[in-house]
Amino acid sequence: RLPENSLLGLLGAVSATMGIVLMILANVSLLHRGHGTAAFALTRDVVGRGVYALIRNPMSLGYYLALVGIALLAGSTYLLLAALFVVIPTHVFNLVYFEELELERRFGQSYRDYRSKVPLLIPGLNVCAR
Repeated sequence: RLPENSLLGLLGAVSATMGIVLMILANVSLLHRGHGTAAFALTRDVVGRGVYALIRNPMSLGYYLALVGIALLAGSTYLLLAALFVVIPTHVFNLVYFEELELERRFGQSYRDYRSKVPLLIPGLNVCAR
């Protein structure tokens, strides 16, 4: 168990809340600007506005923040370690090596242009552009 600490609890609550808000904003953007959703009705357009102007995968970043926040709120060392060393790295691998390819095939040059300008997960850090 993580040490009982009100600062960890506060950090967990802030992280989880930010993550959930980011996921909601990303889904609203996909629905209104991409004319679809993430899973059930794939978007028809590349979305490069709103949270998607800052990072290419705001839904994933939101998920990571929420997962880490929940682990901190629960005080679970195992959940925190699993999130940081298994779930998040595996998901990032999937984003880089599978989802990016699918998006490039689906949207072509418009996605390549977007990918060259907008970082994968961390605003200001565009290390994954091809």
